[in-house]
Amino acid sequence: MGIRLLGGFAKNFEIETPRNFIARPTLSQLKRKIFDRIQSWDNYILFDLFAGSGSIAFEALSRGAQEVHLYETNKKTLSFLKSNVKKFENQYKDHQFKIHILAQSCLNINLDTINTKKNVFYIDPPFDKLKLYKEILEKLDGEKGIFFIEGENTKTFMAQELLDEYDWLASGHMKTYEKGSHYIIMAEVE
Repeated sequence: MGIRLLGGFAKNFEIETPRNFIARPTLSQLKRKIFDRIQSWDNYILFDLFAGSGSIAFEALSRGAQEVHLYETNKKTLSFLKSNVKKFENQYKDHQFKIHILAQSCLNINLDTINTKKNVFYIDPPFDKLKLYKEILEKLDGEKGIFFIEGENTKTFMAQELLDEYDWLASGHMKTYEKGSHYIIMAEVE
């Protein structure tokens, strides 16, 4: 069973996942809202900080992102991610893009090398890893770009709790998308 892309030049591209996939894919209704909000990803660089299946990154590439950085630490997930990247690159080799897979924690991200105003950070740690939310949000404090933070009100922090705790996030808050108890906060920090 796989996840299909919603739009762009690779619409319906299937991302293969294992039967007992441990990552939690972003709800398609919420993913659609993100990509309805930013329709053209030309000149954007995406940092998918907890890549999982890579569906957010593949969707951004399909819609024109020139570069994506996928951070993932789970070896089994990495294996499928690498396989899907190879399949995507082979199928769409006539398009210009760069895909970087980093088999490391996003907490090791070198923020000194990030120098564009067109950065998009997608943050969706495993819901049972509350400490990771805090650690990555503290690390990103002071960065410029668009931030998407995915969570679930009953398993992670409530959306409003994150906005109350992180002033820099609240100052750029644009919208919170919700589906049931799942949410994605969008903020643009300049």
